[in-house]
Amino acid sequence: MFLIRHRLCKPESQQKRRDEAKALKEAYPDPTSRFDFLYGNLSIIDSKASSLLTFNAIGLTVLAVWLQNIPPNWLHFALDAVFVVFLISSAYCLGTVWLFWSPPSDYDDRDTQTLRLLEKRDFRTSLYHTAWKMASVAVVSLLLISIFHGIGTYMIASETCGDNCRRIFSQNNWGMDTSEEKLKAQSPKVNKK
Repeated sequence: MFLIRHRLCKPESQQKRRDEAKALKEAYPDPTSRFDFLYGNLSIIDSKASSLLTFNAIGLTVLAVWLQNIPPNWLHFALDAVFVVFLISSAYCLGTVWLFWSPPSDYDDRDTQTLRLLEKRDFRTSLYHTAWKMASVAVVSLLLISIFHGIGTYMIASETCGDNCRRIFSQNNWGMDTSEEKLKAQSPKVNKK
């Protein structure tokens, strides 16, 4: 979050905001309309961040349930990493919906208030974009882990998993019992006459 704030405080970012404030003043000469526009932007960002926070909560819940049933192995480690990415994304979302009220000193100087609101909008937009990217990484990672685990499950269930395959998908690596006794117990029994 501090890196985002540092980037937005650079002189070129501040000049861009001053130019945008000037353009807003021309497009909305009435300060009330200008502030309605800016507060509308902030409301959009807040609602998007709230939706993403809800999505992250669902992802965290699913992972928490899944992690309870997996022994400590590479699958557990990979899911822990996805869990942490969801948590980081949630932290950025919480920074996005931080409550802000204009200080009384801004009431007299509408240009300063416009610049301050543009700064808040840009900062929250950057936070939201980072949170969204983190959530996307978590979802793609979870998808890849699930596909890999699903392929292993299929290969073991269909008895097409050789020695190397069993080593990869063993209890120590990806949480599957690949022992001969377990595989025979799970295989469908065929009546031989």
